[in-house]
Amino acid sequence: MVCQSRLSLTYSNSFISMILAFATAFFWSSPLIAGPLERLLTRNADPENNKYLAIIQKNTKRLLSLADQLITFQQAEQGRLKLNLRKETLGAFINPTIEAFENYAIEKDINFTYKISSPDEEIIIDVEKTERIIFNLLSNSFKNTPPFGTIGIESKIDYTLGQKMLYIDVVDSGKGIPEEDLENIFERFYQLGNRTDKVSGGGIGLSFCKSLVNLLDGTISAKSNPGVETRFSVVLPSKSLAEYREDEIDSSQKSFVDDWIPLSSKITEGNTALAKDNGTKKKYSILLVENEVDVQTFLKGTLSEKYNIEVANNGIEGLEKIKSKEPDLVISDVMMPGMDGFEMCEKIKSDPDLSHIHVLLLTALNENEDMIKGLEFGADEYIGKPFSLRHLELRIEKLIETRERLREYFSKNSKLPKNAVGISTRDKEFLSNTIAIMEKNISNSNFGVEELAQEIGLSTSHFYRRLKQLTGQAPNVYLRNFRLQRAAELLGHNEGFNVAEVMYQIGIESNSYFSTAFKKLHGVSLSEFTKTN
Repeated sequence: MVCQSRLSLTYSNSFISMILAFATAFFWSSPLIAGPLERLLTRNADPENNKYLAIIQKNTKRLLSLADQLITFQQAEQGRLKLNLRKETLGAFINPTIEAFENYAIEKDINFTYKISSPDEEIIIDVEKTERIIFNLLSNSFKNTPPFGTIGIESKIDYTLGQKMLYIDVVDSGKGIPEEDLENIFERFYQLGNRTDKVSGGGIGLSFCKSLVNLLDGTISAKSNPGVETRFSVVLPSKSLAEYREDEIDSSQKSFVDDWIPLSSKITEGNTALAKDNGTKKKYSILLVENEVDVQTFLKGTLSEKYNIEVANNGIEGLEKIKSKEPDLVISDVMMPGMDGFEMCEKIKSDPDLSHIHVLLLTALNENEDMIKGLEFGADEYIGKPFSLRHLELRIEKLIETRERLREYFSKNSKLPKNAVGISTRDKEFLSNTIAIMEKNISNSNFGVEELAQEIGLSTSHFYRRLKQLTGQAPNVYLRNFRLQRAAELLGHNEGFNVAEVMYQIGIESNSYFSTAFKKLHGVSLSEFTKTN
């Protein structure tokens, strides 16, 4: 056991070292991305291109911030991180963080609250490191709190044994942390719960918080009532400037948190305006379910050139829009708060009204078991991030082409195709039952759509909608074509039936109607058909 533990620790340290090497390489090469990009932005005159360039610029800064955080984490772990103290009032220190996250909360439909006691009282802290702690705790809350949930920050100054202390609590109403995981929550890469839980793992964010709190001679703890309230509490001593060297004292008034907040909706709003419509109605509609604003912006801006695009921020909102909009295709991220992509896909594919809708999952989880999980839930396609836009476009085209081929097939055939690619198991069962009931009642001229829907066990409107979505055919047309295809089989097999006998067997009483409908479906008159068969 000891040997296994050492091997695990060695592997973990090697893995961290590898990641840090990549982070350092990216950090030092980032000017070669950011510099040329800034030049393109200042010289480009096309407003549409500028919006895409702005997305690249913002996410370059985000990657740079992540790389910087990894390097800072390593320095903290190795004891090489120096303090940089500043005297601030509590309000002046914490307000920039509140303001930055207020805007982000609006975009995410989160109720963001704050309660700051004694905002004018002065404290001496390392602003940048304390902001990093708060940022990581709030980021963790936003990952695990669904839309319309609540996230709050509470802060005060109090005295313990004569020492001025800064108290910061980050509280949320999200998924919460199981009691058995609380003692391990600050370990590196600790995963909360099992693989089926919808709670985000700690990564290094919470471990990084712990390292910074230790550096600042403070404490951090967590308590959770899952689904009700999760609270992270940080207590930091206010330092004395007299105890530190001049190079450890920060005289600037800079706040760092603005550089770390995810993409602003300002870019999204501008790009959405461009993407809305160019005046032509597109044939197919796609619902994009994605909680990352910048991914929403980019995909909506590019895909709206060919498709009608609707956007949902999570699985719960996605399901509501699927039921009201009935898109041709759903493209969904997997990792989302509230309801993830796997759960939403399962609900779509298990709902008789929705199971015909194609689902394409996008995920950073490229492990085989995750891909298998997605396919088990009924996903039609599964693409790992980062993905090629052209690859995504081709997959969309293929899924839509499959649907169109099926509808083309059903325009002339009522039976299931031999190679029923693109039809889910549930939909195959529905069509097979429909065909079996039509077969049983084919000779009954009084058997129509209402009777068919009743035997299937659905309302007429419900049956109409589902059959039309699957086959492209209205139920009365589908039933009529089924009868006419059986007529062609009977007349073509030379079994000696005349037209009147065939009409009786397929439940059609009007000779003129039979002749007209037969020619319309098969392209030849009854007399021509009987001569050639």
